[in-house]
Amino acid sequence: MLNFGGNIEGFIRNTDFHWTKNIAHAKEFVKKEDNIELIILEISDKDRKIFLG
Repeated sequence: MLNFGGNIEGFIRNTDFHWTKNIAHAKEFVKKEDNIELIILEISDKDRKIFLG
């Protein structure tokens, strides 16, 4: 989960980390404070969430 401030959170589903590997937990792919490149997959105004991939 990423926090963008203003009560807006971004989520990356485990299945969106890698297309061919089955990632059980984000820690298998990234470490805290890593810089990663993302795209916005979906924005939910109702839930105030941004889904990233």
